[in-house]
Amino acid sequence: MAQRFSNLGNDRHTLSAQVVTSIVDQELLYPANATPRMLADAIESGSEAAARQQRLLDHLLARVAEDFADYAGAMASAFGYDSDRLIGDRCRFLQEVAELSRDRAGAFVQRPATAAEVWNTPNVSGLERRVARLLGIPDFTRRNLGLQSYDTYNEIDAVPDSVNEFRFRVRHAVTNAILLSSSTRYPTREAAREAMILAIERVQLPAGYQRLMTAGSEPKPYFNIVDAGGEVIARRIQYFDSAAAMETAIADLITYLADHYGGEGMYLVEHLLLLRPRAATDRMFDICTDAGCEDCSDLDPYSYRVHVLLPAYAGRFQNEGFRRFVEQVIRAEMPAHILPTVCWLGTNDMADFEGAWRNWLMVHAGFGSTTEATRQARLDALIDVLQRAKNVYSARALFDCTSDETKPPFILGQTSLGTEPTGGN
Repeated sequence: MAQRFSNLGNDRHTLSAQVVTSIVDQELLYPANATPRMLADAIESGSEAAARQQRLLDHLLARVAEDFADYAGAMASAFGYDSDRLIGDRCRFLQEVAELSRDRAGAFVQRPATAAEVWNTPNVSGLERRVARLLGIPDFTRRNLGLQSYDTYNEIDAVPDSVNEFRFRVRHAVTNAILLSSSTRYPTREAAREAMILAIERVQLPAGYQRLMTAGSEPKPYFNIVDAGGEVIARRIQYFDSAAAMETAIADLITYLADHYGGEGMYLVEHLLLLRPRAATDRMFDICTDAGCEDCSDLDPYSYRVHVLLPAYAGRFQNEGFRRFVEQVIRAEMPAHILPTVCWLGTNDMADFEGAWRNWLMVHAGFGSTTEATRQARLDALIDVLQRAKNVYSARALFDCTSDETKPPFILGQTSLGTEPTGGN
């Protein structure tokens, strides 16, 4: 079914139509060159077809006791997702619903046959796969997420000679060339960042491109990035000598941004299963022995405890509302007796964790150096990263009571105190 909806622009209809050629004078019934698609378009509009598809998919989901209403509402309100994207997420889930339901409590293979199944692998727990599908994350595999940062190779600048306007640019990590530029100005840094996230998402879809030609005696091809409604949201300020050169640039852009900005994903670490000490000299999580201490670590950091680590800088994860929805889904899908610690890591902490996690999984699976000293050193490094890793929150400035109500609020426990570089109070 997911394949059926992989290219919704070609056929949106759930109602069938056909041109009947077996009756007398049938050409009088139809306009010239009539096709089944033309008849289906006459029966219902594109929006009606999309609504019909969503009702059908919601019915199929209800038959397996699943509900995407909260997800659809969250995506539409936070990111303005169109029906095509929401239909595709539903279809992807339905295509895998048997495995997602059957394996929801299944573990990953700790000791696979080859080292290739330790990293860059779909060898993950059933919970990780299920949560990824419920959140519309297309890639659930265990892979590097630390390299995919919206903060490393992009810029959000204040517009010169303007107090309250911002724009974004996305640069190449190696050449520093500008890959994308905003097509308009935005009133806040947050608005510019959200527009940049949408632009990078649209870049990775064939429907996200608008191909044009310059005017004049020697026209040159160029392209823009458009949203689902056809509005230009980003520009590539470059003219090409030929259409073939432009298509090559588009293909390179899709590949590059998919590699560097497709970073939505997660890691799940079960403490008792993977981190419990196996020797008297093994490093342990800090344990509180003072019953009256309120600031110490838990008495038992192992039993029924897991860490769920996510990149705070990747895609939709930069939106605080979506983060809350992600945490809600994780806690709802987690077995009732398991207590998850959800951590939103910055690029540095994520890079440190990935290195320690990969090294530990390799030695735990029996690959590479398996000496006791190596095992203890890698366990020590992983526990150290987990204990010092900190949640990353979006920076917010404080404003006076008469400031514009559209400015993003500062919320205790969800934001960090930043500065307003453009002269705000």
